[in-house]
Amino acid sequence: MPPDPAFTAIFPANAADRQDLKPFIDDALEPAASFGGNDNDGIRQFTLNSKGGKIRIDVSANGRKSATDARLAPLSAGDQVWLGWLGADRGYNDGIVILQWPIT
Repeated sequence: MPPDPAFTAIFPANAADRQDLKPFIDDALEPAASFGGNDNDGIRQFTLNSKGGKIRIDVSANGRKSATDARLAPLSAGDQVWLGWLGADRGYNDGIVILQWPIT
């Protein structure tokens, strides 16, 4: 991420089991924010500053640490993000985080 802009971290919980999501900025030992909950808890959103531009997100679900993957998907004003999956609600170990910048 570019250094120093404000960005929004959006955490949409998507499972019946607990998901824990923690963004870390630069080499911080403590997370800049955190969310723990399930799909009954809705979406959480935090506005943060990227400082030096290094962002790490720790994700765990069902009490197990998740593998992480990152994708850059440039979106224009008015675009929407659709998330979906097939399978049993307890058959996976994931969490979703959307980082949005610049904030408009």
